[in-house]
Amino acid sequence: MSAYVYLTSPDKQSGHMFADGAGYTDDGIVRWFGPKIICGEVAPFAITAIGNHELGEKLKAFMVRQADRLGVDDFFDIFLPEFLSELAMSYADAQHSADKHLAVVISAWSKTKGAFRLSFQTVTEPGRDDIQPFVAQITTDMAFRGPEFSPLRLMELRQPSPGEKPSDFMAYAGRAIMGFMRDVPAVQMRLRGTGAPPHYLVGGHIDMATVDEKGARIERIHVWDDKIGERIRPESAAATVVPFGGNRKARRAAKRKAA
Repeated sequence: MSAYVYLTSPDKQSGHMFADGAGYTDDGIVRWFGPKIICGEVAPFAITAIGNHELGEKLKAFMVRQADRLGVDDFFDIFLPEFLSELAMSYADAQHSADKHLAVVISAWSKTKGAFRLSFQTVTEPGRDDIQPFVAQITTDMAFRGPEFSPLRLMELRQPSPGEKPSDFMAYAGRAIMGFMRDVPAVQMRLRGTGAPPHYLVGGHIDMATVDEKGARIERIHVWDDKIGERIRPESAAATVVPFGGNRKARRAAKRKAA
């Protein structure tokens, strides 16, 4: 898993999460394309992760089930603190190696909190004393994680156009920031510090998950012309966007709209 972007709408009533769609080998060869964001079927909740793919998929599916079962507020206020405590103990007991680490981000909405982002990770990063392992950080601030590009590139982002829908501007901004990360070679999370050479890691496509009072839904907003069996080439032209089916709730809403 390689990169994500999170943006909160100016009115704080919707959260927008973006992730790419490429999986690759240690030497940067693309081996699969697929969604990396999971949305709640009931709860306004979306989650993605960077790090170990197998563990990330299991954790995402488990946490979505809990959010759907408990609701967003009880998930964060009651379930999550205990879960993170138990997760920390399991990592300490198992003495997980670097290839088992994860960085998780959740986009959610509730009547009491509005739209917000929660993130946590299982590892301490050099030079980031502000981020403690297994400690949840809740905020509405923008966030992005992946290959590190120059912050000056953010100055390339345009301002919203007159009359532009907030969701359209969010899609533009998320797509642009994912593109900034696509341009920078990096080392996979589990290979950092091993001397492994960097590769381009952001590819396949961009999915955008939106959460608000209506729930969570996901759509594919960009596709790159990357190929399985090849390395990602940042200069690859965008291909035709392939519609993404999303979760069952999103598909049912689309059918009602078409009827």
